[in-house]
Amino acid sequence: MKIRRFIPLLVLVLLSCLILVAAPAVLYASSEYPKDAAQKFEMTLRQGLGIAAIVIPLIWLGAGVDALLSRIADKAKRRFASLVVYIGAFVLFIALPTVMLLAIYGIFSEQDGWQQLPAPPEAPVAVASGGRDSLIVETVDGNYYSCWALDLSTCWQPVDQPESLIMEAPDVYLEQSSNAPPVNPPGEVLSLIGVAYNQSGMKLESHYAVLEDGTVWYLNRETNNYTASFITMLASLLAIPGMIGSGLAFAGAGIHAFTKWMLERIPPKEI
Repeated sequence: MKIRRFIPLLVLVLLSCLILVAAPAVLYASSEYPKDAAQKFEMTLRQGLGIAAIVIPLIWLGAGVDALLSRIADKAKRRFASLVVYIGAFVLFIALPTVMLLAIYGIFSEQDGWQQLPAPPEAPVAVASGGRDSLIVETVDGNYYSCWALDLSTCWQPVDQPESLIMEAPDVYLEQSSNAPPVNPPGEVLSLIGVAYNQSGMKLESHYAVLEDGTVWYLNRETNNYTASFITMLASLLAIPGMIGSGLAFAGAGIHAFTKWMLERIPPKEI
């Protein structure tokens, strides 16, 4: 009796057996705990079989879809149906979730860009000192003016030459940041400094720039955006399982299609 038509099925059965053995074995080899060998074997066996119970049906599902598509007699219709199914599944379960996760993170991590401060009374040449939402600039005449970015009506008060590049603050520790701003200032930069500090568990940075055209700009940003990360993580809990599941189904379909493709190149008399 010819076994040719049963070979794709046999391949899937052998693959399933391999997964049943390999999943616990890999977990056992990679796990360091517990130290007791019997307990470790029992734990990894249970976990491995649980993984196999998810992986194997998905592979068989993809192989079943490919088998149904291969039963379409008309070659052109079979190709069209295959393209619709596979491209549609790729877009729905992989491409769209990926775009969705990137969009969600981008929306919730979006922050204000560079903001222009009012013009100083004299042409600025350098940022002399920076702090949390405040800075001091040095002008072409050697004078110094301070500005608090949260109250622009009081901007550019005359001050003495600052003692350090980073201002002191009574309730927070400030230090110079070596990070480049995420967005370049809107022009050629004469002077630029960044100030980093922590506030209520958030890591923040303030960047101040004097441009060649005499304008002064500032940029405030959160460097560890927990809100964006948390919301993206929640969305991932819904999207990633579908992406992994569809990937396994694609693998099953590919294995089935490849097996049939190989059989077509073997003379029927040999099998």
